Amino acid sequence: MSSVGVVLAVLNVLAWVAFVRSTVPLETEFPGLTRSAPLAEPGSQRYDLNACSHCPMFVMLDRGILGGYWSLPHELLGYANLPGLLLASRERLRFGIRVVDPRIFFPLASLQWYVVGWVFQSWRRKLVTRTQGNNSVAPSA
Repeated sequence: MSSVGVVLAVLNVLAWVAFVRSTVPLETEFPGLTRSAPLAEPGSQRYDLNACSHCPMFVMLDRGILGGYWSLPHELLGYANLPGLLLASRERLRFGIRVVDPRIFFPLASLQWYVVGWVFQSWRRKLVTRTQGNNSVAPSA
């Protein structure tokens, strides 16, 4: 079991929780989401889907992801989880907006980071073994 992978997966989930808590919901209604009517909350983001120049690439949990309008940490989180976002997107809307199913995304993203941690730990183990092997060779006189 890769402890580094587990830590990375947990950190990734915590980062997504922070993302959802620090961003405002979209005001535009997207098909396939749980909400049946557009939000009228103050500060929510509004998009005209007939003329969308800054629409998000993905929509998940009523939040836009990877639209170029979030802060750098939010954008990096999206790009770091791009494989999971692509694999968990079920429906494609106008302008290429993809609706992401969080029930598929979060297990895939956690698996991705577990594998990254496992690969890192394996590489590190090989590097340490190789370094110890080079140090055990006695110099010849």
